[in-house]
Amino acid sequence: MSRMGAEGYSSAGQTRLSAKVDAELKEDFKAACEKLGETMTDVIEAQMQDVVSECGGVDVDSRDDGYYPSDPQLRGLYEACLKYATEDLKIYQRRHAGSIAQETRQVSKSELPDALMPLRQQGFVALGAMPIDLSGNAVHRWRSWHVKPPCADPKRWKYRERR
Repeated sequence: MSRMGAEGYSSAGQTRLSAKVDAELKEDFKAACEKLGETMTDVIEAQMQDVVSECGGVDVDSRDDGYYPSDPQLRGLYEACLKYATEDLKIYQRRHAGSIAQETRQVSKSELPDALMPLRQQGFVALGAMPIDLSGNAVHRWRSWHVKPPCADPKRWKYRERR
């Protein structure tokens, strides 16, 4: 972020970012930032830092096993999870278990939670929040998991379950 000094604005080591956005969105964003006591630049920069820490700014080669499970079966399960995950990288027992089971031919639909346990332990998937007011079989049908994006380091992934 540029700072005003005695000699004027200084932006050593920084660059300008320009983006076209909806005018009303910009005004709403500016107002929200003011309520937070932040500048738009500070909020955008913080969001950019979150994205970089999530995906690490690393080029991931699909032939490089750095951010994929090394075990071939777990890698196949992880890749199936990625394939069927929603846009926000979530999989749901009710919606995705059958497709993942069919894709991998490793587990049945009902065995998915157990099959995902090694991926959870290694940081490739994480149990999602459970909907409130569910019990019995409904709890199992609506179970969800976050799936780590391939570019994220499983040791630093924001949803990694701490054990």
